[in-house]
Amino acid sequence: TLELDRRQRQMCIRDRDNRLQAKLEEQLGIERSSMEALFEQGVATEVAVTGSDPYLLDGTDVTLIVRVADREAFAKQQAEWTEGSRERHPEIVEQEFNYRGHRVTARYTNDRLISSFTTTHKDYNVFSNSHRAIRHIVDAALGEIDSLHGAADYRYISTILPPSKADNAGYYYASDSFIKRIVGPAAKISQKRRVECFNNLVMQNNASLFFRLEYGRSPKTLSEMIEKRFIASEKMVCPHGGAYSFDAESDTCTCSLHNRLRYLTPNAELTVTNVSTNEAAEYERYKSRYQSFWQPVFDPVATRITVAQKMRLETCLLPLAGSSLYDDLREMVDKNPQPINVARIAPSAVASMVMVPGRENTARYLTSIPGVSEIVAQDPTLTDLQWLGDRVSLHFCDGEIIFEIDPAKLTPIELPMIGKAPAVWQALAGGLLLTANLPVYATVDVENTEKAERLLQQFSQKAFLRGGGYGPLRGKIDSYHLPDYRQHKIIVVSASLHAITLRLHVALVGDQLVMATKPEILREVIDASSAEPDDDQPVAHAMFRLNRQALSRLQDDVQLHWAEKSRLACHRNIISIYNFHKLYDAPIDEIAKLSEAKYGIRYYCPEEGHYHYDTGSSQIVCSVHGNRESSRQNPTLNPDSASARFIESIDQIIAFLRYEEDALIATVEIDRNDAE
Repeated sequence: TLELDRRQRQMCIRDRDNRLQAKLEEQLGIERSSMEALFEQGVATEVAVTGSDPYLLDGTDVTLIVRVADREAFAKQQAEWTEGSRERHPEIVEQEFNYRGHRVTARYTNDRLISSFTTTHKDYNVFSNSHRAIRHIVDAALGEIDSLHGAADYRYISTILPPSKADNAGYYYASDSFIKRIVGPAAKISQKRRVECFNNLVMQNNASLFFRLEYGRSPKTLSEMIEKRFIASEKMVCPHGGAYSFDAESDTCTCSLHNRLRYLTPNAELTVTNVSTNEAAEYERYKSRYQSFWQPVFDPVATRITVAQKMRLETCLLPLAGSSLYDDLREMVDKNPQPINVARIAPSAVASMVMVPGRENTARYLTSIPGVSEIVAQDPTLTDLQWLGDRVSLHFCDGEIIFEIDPAKLTPIELPMIGKAPAVWQALAGGLLLTANLPVYATVDVENTEKAERLLQQFSQKAFLRGGGYGPLRGKIDSYHLPDYRQHKIIVVSASLHAITLRLHVALVGDQLVMATKPEILREVIDASSAEPDDDQPVAHAMFRLNRQALSRLQDDVQLHWAEKSRLACHRNIISIYNFHKLYDAPIDEIAKLSEAKYGIRYYCPEEGHYHYDTGSSQIVCSVHGNRESSRQNPTLNPDSASARFIESIDQIIAFLRYEEDALIATVEIDRNDAE
C-alpha cells in the first residue's frame, strides 16, 4: 500500500521535497556550484556518474569520476569542501585504507549523513558514497573486472549512437549487465527486504509519535516503546537480519543493517546469502511474469543528451529479442522514413501525431470511412489506391473544454453490464470524448491530386445514398459544399448516428487530404500550407508534438488543472504539519527538520505558500490555499511557483521515431523559452 501511494504521488504535483541533490552533495563531500566553477575554469574537464540501481530517493550507491586537468587547483578546492564538512559535522570519522595500491580516504558519520570515499587514478578523482562501489571502480580501472568500455553491448550500441564530443553533451547508458543485475534474484530480494525494513522503520516512527502523544515526550529507547506496548516486537523484524534501535538524539528509529529513512544502505553493500522458501517462490512468480512480458521490453538503452536552448535527447533501442513486439511496431510504419514538415501544421494545434504507415496502411485507414470503399470499388482509376501518399496525421487544436481526462487515473475497472474495462479501452474512449470536445483535424498525404479531387467529388455526390447504423441505432451521411477559401473547394460531410451528428470539413490542400471538425481549423491549415519548410526537416517514421505556444483558449483550463492539483497537494501536508506542531510544540519553520528525521522528506506548498498556525481556529493554514475546511485557490498558478515556471519554460516538445536497420532511434527535442 505504501509503495502504491508513492507511485501515485509521483504522477501528481510534488508537495514533498526529498532534497536529493542536497543529500548527495553532503554525503559525497562536494558542492555542485563550486564543481561547476572548476569546469568553467578548466580545472576539471569531464565527469561521469555511475551507480548500481535506480533507487535514488531511498538510498543507492552514487560515484562521481572527475577528469582533472589542474590537480593542484582541484586539491585546493577539495580541501575546502572537506573543511566545510568538518565544520558542519564535527563528529566525522576520518580513516584511510589501501586497496590495490590506491589510497582511499574515508569520511563518514554513523548516521551515513556523511559517507564519502575518495581516491585518485591517473588524472581522475573518484568520489563515492559506498566503500564497495569505490572498490569496484578501482577493480575496473586496473582490469581486474570487466569495464563498461570493453563490454560488447556498449561497443555495439555506441557504434550506432556514438557519444558526442561537444562540451554541452552527455551520454547515458544502461548496460545489459546492469539490467540483468537489477532484475536478478540477489538484487530483487535485497530490495524487497529493504522495502519491508523501510516500512518497519516508518511504523516504528509512527509509534514514537503516539508515544509522544501519550507521555508528552519522545521515547528514550526502542525497548521503552515495546514495554509500554506501542510496538509488538515479534512483528517488527528486519527481514535481512538487522537489529532495530531508537536514536534519541535524532528522534528516529534505525536498523543496524539498513540504517535509517532517507539514508538507507545501498543494495550494493547488502549481500543475500540465504533465501527463504517464501522468497524463492515470490521471485519465481516475478521471474515468470518478467519473462512473459517485461523481458522483451528491456534491453540495453543508450541516450545522447545535448543541453542547449533546444534540449535534445536521442535514445537508441535495440530490437526486442525473443518478442514480436518490436516487429509488430515496425510493421505499423513504412520501410522508409519520410521528411516531416512541422511548419505546415496549423498554429492552433496543441497536440499532434504524424505517422508514416505506408500506402497500404494509409489505404486501409481511408477506406474505413463509410462510403469511401464503395466509391473506390466503382471507379477503376481509384481502385489500386497507389495515388495515396505515405503519411497521415492527427492534430488536437486549441479550444474550450467542459470536462477533462486525467490519464494518471486510468486503471482497470468493472462496469455494470459491460464487465472489465482495461485502461487501454478507457484511454481510447477518452480520446474519442476529447475529439468531440476539442477541434480536431486529420490529414492523409496524396501523390496524385487529380484522383484525390475525383474521390472527393464522387463522395460528395453519393454520400446521401449511404445509410445503415450500429445495432438498433440508425445513421445516415450527407454532404454539401461551402464557399471556396483561397481557391480551395470545401466539402462538409455530415455523419449522424441516432441523435449524434459529426461534421467534417474536407478539402484538398496541396498534397494533403485534410478533414477538420471546425471550418476555422481547416482555414488555418490552408493558410499554413504556404509556409516555407524548415531547413532541417527531420526524417522519421513518426512524430509526436506538444505545442505550448498554441495554448490560448485552453490556457485557462490548463492553469486551472494545475492550480487544483497544487491545492490538493498542499492540503495533503496540513495534517502532518499539525501533528508535528502539536506533539513537539515546535515553530512551523522547525518542522522541516523533524519531518526529515521521521520520514526523510520536507513538506512544502507547490505554489510557494507558507504554512502557519491559526490560534483562533487551532488549525494549520496555508497562505495560498487555506485548508480543507476553508479551501481557496487562485484562478491561475502563482507565476513564481515551480509548476508555473516549468510550464512557461517550454515552448514545445517534439519526439521523433526512426527505425534503422539495427535499432529504433527516438529523438526528443525540447524548445525552451528564451526567458528561462
